Amino acid sequence: MSARFDRRGRARRAAFGVACLGLASTSLLAIAACAASDESEATEPDSSAVVPRPDAGGDAPDDAAADVDDGAAPCAPGSLCRVPTPLTTGFVTAIRGRSKSDVWASGTGGLLMRYDGQAWTALESGISDTLASLFLAEDETWGISGTLVLRRRLDRESVRTLRSPSRPLSSITVLPGGGVYVSVIGPHNAPPVPRPVATFDFDTRVLTYPAGPFLPWSDVGQELALRASFLVPGGPLWLVGDRGTVVRYPVELPAAPADAGDAGDAGDARAVLGTGNVIPAPALQDLLAAWGDGEQLWAVGRGGTILHYDGAGWHTPPSVTTATLNAVFGLSPSDVWAAGDDGTALHFDGETWSVVDRGAYRGSLRAIWAAAKDDVWIGGEDGMFHWGVLP
Repeated sequence: MSARFDRRGRARRAAFGVACLGLASTSLLAIAACAASDESEATEPDSSAVVPRPDAGGDAPDDAAADVDDGAAPCAPGSLCRVPTPLTTGFVTAIRGRSKSDVWASGTGGLLMRYDGQAWTALESGISDTLASLFLAEDETWGISGTLVLRRRLDRESVRTLRSPSRPLSSITVLPGGGVYVSVIGPHNAPPVPRPVATFDFDTRVLTYPAGPFLPWSDVGQELALRASFLVPGGPLWLVGDRGTVVRYPVELPAAPADAGDAGDAGDARAVLGTGNVIPAPALQDLLAAWGDGEQLWAVGRGGTILHYDGAGWHTPPSVTTATLNAVFGLSPSDVWAAGDDGTALHFDGETWSVVDRGAYRGSLRAIWAAAKDDVWIGGEDGMFHWGVLP
């Protein structure tokens, strides 16, 4: 497989002042106004969220900026091309979508933008924090940046933000029926969190921490540092993190009320997470992104790590790169994409991983989302790229 990036404009180098993604100053924690304790503290939507590696922010040196060549392959079948967006400097940090004509992305400095099937346009975010991850519920878009949580619909008047009364958050997931769960993480190099997953009430700013997750053979909750999540539509919630951590939470619908009749009252049912189980993985590298299909999971991370869990055991494919991989997304077990540092773009066809030609580009790629085999978005340092034909 081969492809070229389409570059518009001359080669240039830039130094980016990028706030540390997914991590926030501990001074932000002072805003928590609600009481806190161990138990509580003051279409088909895309369902993944990812926090870049801890050193993803800060000022990038000149030689770390994206190399751009003069260029020209159009957006065409089997071609990876550059697409104009409102991003002027910095990074595309997350991409999520509901359809080919409803794709959202976040970028440096609070940039939030949407693709409507024709072009990318900037949307009101009301923040300057860089959203490190996004989650698209049926009619709402959620974003995370450290302790900040953003929620909005398409209309600009719907934008709402708050600061979480906890440590920084690394991902957010909205279950069917509206239940919101977050993963909580300490600052980089801080000890793991005893209870890393919590339910979150946006209106009251209350977090409630269930027990666990547990090792399969133990009833002792595990202290973990979780950095990314993926909710499989109709399946489990997967979370991955430091030192090869992988956690699986089943998603459960509550039983219908006894007086709801034979058909039950499914319209009011709100899904909840069951007991989380740690699934020991055959790697100790930090895992930074996850994508799942049914009971299968693909996880990627530092040093080119790629892990595949088939529902019963792990598979580690032969290494095709040593670059840190920051993002993974797929359409089926035979159509999976991954991307990372040094302009690395990879594709899995069900048998082998191959490197996608990216021309002279050597920026850090941070995000992937796909609507179809010929409609794949990849974003990162200094730009947005697309695989396949555009209108």
